[in-house]
Amino acid sequence: MYGTAAGNTLEKRAAQEDVELAPSAALDEERVGTQSFPLAKFLLATILLVGAIAVLSSSGTQQNAATLTKMDAVEIISSVPVSDSPGTDRKPREYVKYSADLFAHPKVQAAFDDVKRIAYQHVYDTCFGPENNMDAYINEKVMDNDLMFNDGMTVFNLDCRDAEANPLIAFIVILDKQGQIVNVHNPPNRAESVNMYSTDTVLFSCISKGGQWLWNWKTDATTKLPWTMDAHTLNYVAATGNFYGLDRGDKFSPSTAVGYSSDGDRIWEYENEGSHINFLSIDGDYAYLSLRSFSCLVKVDMRTNQVIETIGGLDSDFTITDITGEVSTEGGWSHQHKFQHLDDKYASLFDNHVNNEKSFIEDSNSHMRVLKIDSEAKTVSEVFAFDTGDKSRIYGGADVLPSGNVLGNSYPMVVEPAVEDRQYHVNVWEVTPAGELAARFGFKGRNPASPEDAASAFFHSVAPDEEPPIGWMVYNVERLYPAPTLARPCAFEYNGERFLQLLPFNTVRTQGKAPGTVYLVHGETQALLTKQPFAFHGSWLPQPVSVAVPAEVDDGVPLTLVLTNQWGDNRVVELGTFAGLDQCAALTARRAFHI
Repeated sequence: MYGTAAGNTLEKRAAQEDVELAPSAALDEERVGTQSFPLAKFLLATILLVGAIAVLSSSGTQQNAATLTKMDAVEIISSVPVSDSPGTDRKPREYVKYSADLFAHPKVQAAFDDVKRIAYQHVYDTCFGPENNMDAYINEKVMDNDLMFNDGMTVFNLDCRDAEANPLIAFIVILDKQGQIVNVHNPPNRAESVNMYSTDTVLFSCISKGGQWLWNWKTDATTKLPWTMDAHTLNYVAATGNFYGLDRGDKFSPSTAVGYSSDGDRIWEYENEGSHINFLSIDGDYAYLSLRSFSCLVKVDMRTNQVIETIGGLDSDFTITDITGEVSTEGGWSHQHKFQHLDDKYASLFDNHVNNEKSFIEDSNSHMRVLKIDSEAKTVSEVFAFDTGDKSRIYGGADVLPSGNVLGNSYPMVVEPAVEDRQYHVNVWEVTPAGELAARFGFKGRNPASPEDAASAFFHSVAPDEEPPIGWMVYNVERLYPAPTLARPCAFEYNGERFLQLLPFNTVRTQGKAPGTVYLVHGETQALLTKQPFAFHGSWLPQPVSVAVPAEVDDGVPLTLVLTNQWGDNRVVELGTFAGLDQCAALTARRAFHI
């Protein structure tokens, strides 16, 4: 898809304008962004450093950058002392591979063309290319499980940073099941939190002065929201029309959760000093906060701001059994991202598994995890753990999908372009509850410290032991569907009545339950036979809905089912006859994570 020679247009423009980065020139801060790095520092070098900073030499020793030329610095950083790559081949069994070219998309080309003249060459050299930079490895059968319609799309922020971690250019990307681009949007600055406001609209939060936005991916209409929040997390509660996120904190470490009405009025705040909140989920009157600094999830009553319970960390209220059977109160995870409440029975998180010094504990990889909670017994059991094979100091997630699979993302500590399994800046994973890969999406890019070197391994951060990542990055991923979907319906009888049972799932994940209706229609006459209101589970956990079949409808009558949600998105399903449906099995046989 998008196979045009995108690079030619940009190369011609650069040649015609003779663009160079001038150290004294001013960049557009809103377009390029500054993170926590001074703008002047970004302007002083196109590659890595000016002044007395320490860099890692090829032998692993420290040198004073003030004694080095710029080219010396590039050589040192690009000569990463990489140990033998793990013998991994992280692809689904019997996969089909698809590739796509981000840089051939007209809107991506336009975004690069729109970069301010003085920054253009730096952004282009660092971020544009290579061709066909997105690969998808998928096993559709494993992705589908028992879903009747698995036409889901994956949405995320994909942004590029230079060798000092300055954000250069960013895109909100929507990919279809095969990893092809559905649509793309160029935000004013890189986004971190990306969630769904509705079926058609993405809710995202940018760093710095980028703001919080709604983007309708079908019409390309955008709306800037009337407040300023932190970029880590932003969620919308449709039942109340309120938005919940964080106040901006010093050094990208927010510790105050807040709520705003759709009119921009501040309606709630809760501070947990020094906690570094990086995700917030809402269920009714309760907020669930992922506290990275304390490696825990806290449940807060928003009416009183009282902490009701804590899972993990030094103040844990629960006895926790990890996937290996080891028992503790703190939990086996550390400095996580997106620790989220799925239900009173389940939570999930991305375990970055680093300590306070940002080193990986026992040299372990980062994991996607799902926890089962018993609040009465005060026990937590880890029921899913997937070793990503990557060491990701920050970012990541683990979302349960309608299929029962788990979706998340990670990135490697070292990018190795010459090694097929290790060539990607970012990985997106879809994994079955049994740990089998269903899909992998990988995103390639250039070495920010030495863009012309397409073969040498390089550290994916500003320095080997530092946190800020460089190159292309994804903060979190979300799945969406064009219409509600469902697992294959089944039949059962109870007290002489016939019932259809289905597992319906909304188009997007929501904060709390969302209203839905199922209509049963005569397949030939189109007459409405019955309808059944119900509530979609907000986190896509399976929640059976039973529909009584009217007594006057014969077993041999063809049936049509229509599934609709609060936004009027409809899914029409030709069921066949009641007699032709499979008999229902126990829910535990269909889903690992069940209510």
